[in-house]
Amino acid sequence: MFNMDKYNGFSIPDPIKIKHGKRTMKIYPIPAAFDIETTNDPVSESAYMYHWQFAVGENIFTGRTWDDFFMFVDYLTQPSYYSNGCLLVYIHNMDFEMSFLMPRLYEKHMISRTFAKDAHTPLEVELKNGIIFRDSKALTNMSLASLAKNYTKTQKLVGDLDYTIPRNSSTPLTDLEKQYCYNDVLILKEYAEILHNDYTKKGLKIPLTSTGIVRQYVKNSLPKNKIYAVQKDVERLFPKTEEQYKNTMRWLFRGGYTHAQTGACDEILTNVISYDFTSAYPSVMIHNLFPKSPFVSIRNPNENRIRNIINDGCAVIMLADFHNIKVKGSHCVESKHKIIQWENPIFENGRLYKADRILVLITDVDLDIYDMFYEWSDLKIISAKTAHMGRLPNYLYNSVLHFYGSKKQLKQQVKDEEKAGIDSSETRKLLQKVKGMLNSCYGMTVSRLYFGTWTYGICSDDPDCDTAEWMCEYDQTYDELKKNQILSPYWGIYVTAYCRRNILTAIKHFGDYAIYTDTDSIKILDSAPGIYDYFEQYNDIVVKRNKDICDRFGLDPEIYSDLGTFDCEGTYDKFKTMGAKRYIYTKDGKTEAVIAGLPKKATDLYIAENGSDALYDKFAPGMWFEIACKNAHKYNGETSANIDGEIMHELGSCYIYPTSFMMTVEDAFMTQISERKEIFKNATNG
Repeated sequence: MFNMDKYNGFSIPDPIKIKHGKRTMKIYPIPAAFDIETTNDPVSESAYMYHWQFAVGENIFTGRTWDDFFMFVDYLTQPSYYSNGCLLVYIHNMDFEMSFLMPRLYEKHMISRTFAKDAHTPLEVELKNGIIFRDSKALTNMSLASLAKNYTKTQKLVGDLDYTIPRNSSTPLTDLEKQYCYNDVLILKEYAEILHNDYTKKGLKIPLTSTGIVRQYVKNSLPKNKIYAVQKDVERLFPKTEEQYKNTMRWLFRGGYTHAQTGACDEILTNVISYDFTSAYPSVMIHNLFPKSPFVSIRNPNENRIRNIINDGCAVIMLADFHNIKVKGSHCVESKHKIIQWENPIFENGRLYKADRILVLITDVDLDIYDMFYEWSDLKIISAKTAHMGRLPNYLYNSVLHFYGSKKQLKQQVKDEEKAGIDSSETRKLLQKVKGMLNSCYGMTVSRLYFGTWTYGICSDDPDCDTAEWMCEYDQTYDELKKNQILSPYWGIYVTAYCRRNILTAIKHFGDYAIYTDTDSIKILDSAPGIYDYFEQYNDIVVKRNKDICDRFGLDPEIYSDLGTFDCEGTYDKFKTMGAKRYIYTKDGKTEAVIAGLPKKATDLYIAENGSDALYDKFAPGMWFEIACKNAHKYNGETSANIDGEIMHELGSCYIYPTSFMMTVEDAFMTQISERKEIFKNATNG
């Protein structure tokens, strides 16, 4: 039987009609949340639910078994309660809970529909009884603790529930352990209340993802009689066929540039200056021009003709065949994964050093980058397309300006409140929300089309399959999908291209002195000639451009003056890198580590126990943290295990277990580091 741990009765408002795509739904504006606690069996590498908690309005219900849970669901959805509409129930990181729950829902024929972005990654699970589970992590891109810090009064308790203790459905929980469970759903309940106030009660659909929030904002900024016209216009700005679209996103789209100069790797460097690119992606969305007409083929393209078209201010996409291509200096920039064909290539840590031939799909902006960093004997343009350029449409352009301006004003408001001794917590929460929306303005431009819907069930096309699992059903055609878009995929492609060119222009200027970059930041030896002059002159140009934009649109130049400028983060006393997303640094006496795959808490603990010098020594090929410093996971089907005297059973589960970490470096890259190190030292007088 389920428990009414905190019962304050039900106050049930009328459901509100909300337009959900092509259908209208009745949504109860009542906050609800669900969470489970699990125990592990290391022998069978399986996991089992031993406690669940469900918050509805001002009530918290709990139980110890799945039978308890389904008994509660029947109680909740009885005609006297939520029977005339849908109840949204938020789960944080829903793929975990659903790995346990989905097979049981399927067995009971309770699933009405699902929407998932991948196998084991559901965003929404709708039941036949009106309950709709939603993933709150997809909306916030935050841990539950961070969500609580930024949005709710209730905070996550830490360390009050020991996950290493074997527990079964009869294991007693202390009051403190129970409160830990309560808080997890109270946080989500309070966040759901915010969502209902911001959306449901205003007659709006609550989006499924963080980019969906901004997409809805942008779409709602359009007059209803203009949406169809905008969609028709944007439809023209898509590749004509599904195959062309997939090839475009596979080979033409390149993300942010993250790389370390090879010769600077595996060396402790001193006095390294770090510059950050202020709102890198939003700034290029405001400062630059983008394809605004359909791409049309260029007949008999050749290099000279292509460059003339580019010089006339047009966008160009080209299939380029480079022969005898080689880097000019110390920085290799083209990713191995974006080269369609190659002959006799040499790569440095995943970036092209040289090749007899490569075939790539690039934009005019990428050609600029190639001009800066590579030389070649011959360039053949296999095919090319061109389009007219223009500013992004007002509904996107103005949204970026709005969110950036709001962010700046809220940051100042936080400072003013703190200076005056006023509680700034609510302003900080609003600031965090606006920051997320600003970042999502870029995020939604690079969101890809989903051609299929992931569903849970038995595959009818496979006669040997008798177990329910995640599978993708391709239920929408490319032509159907692109009819409803308000953003061209080319805009996201050019946003990242412009951002790469900005940061790579600085790298080109500083040459060997530029040692590391990550999308919107660059690390440079302070011995680089004219370092401050370069960034000062760059910023002067950007500030003037911002002032012109403010004059044109009647905006406050004080608010937008630094959009797209470089900001000096300070000087690192020590710095060491082993490649992309692998570096440590010491600044103002504090050592920090950014090592892909290794949680920050592991290096913090190591420094606390051994000192920062020991971490610099340890940070080398084969670096191994033997302690269980990170988590891995394994999805299971049906399992059983004896947990502390009770046979527990799951139809599906996600086993999360601690594991060690080892940093591997390819032998070829280590050889290249050795070969380049002397060149680097001589070039920088190091």
